[in-house]
Amino acid sequence: TKEREFPRWFDVCSEQLRAISNLPSNWDSYGGYAANSLSLTHAQHFLVRLSKIVGVIQPLIALNACGYICFEWEAENWLMTVEINHRGIASYYYEVGDYEEEDKDSGEYKAIIQLLTRQ
Repeated sequence: TKEREFPRWFDVCSEQLRAISNLPSNWDSYGGYAANSLSLTHAQHFLVRLSKIVGVIQPLIALNACGYICFEWEAENWLMTVEINHRGIASYYYEVGDYEEEDKDSGEYKAIIQLLTRQ
């Protein structure tokens, strides 16, 4: 995979992570946990890693009720969701056409990046 300078979307996504880090407990009015600080740190590293790969488009970033950071990409014929836990392990789901893949990835997140750059 080719590396590049930070894309335009990097600052937007960094700001989204900062906003998520400020959400209080019960942010969703259903008892949702505040952002887990370790999940947040791993998500920031994941974002930097993603931003250096040519072909990766801007993700949607959200906090789930467990306090973990989630990334999502959706295009006309494919979908990918990634949840990063407090250990830096990313549980992912990938779907394109009739093909589906669900697994875990960590470290350099090579499996996730490979799937994201297939498009």
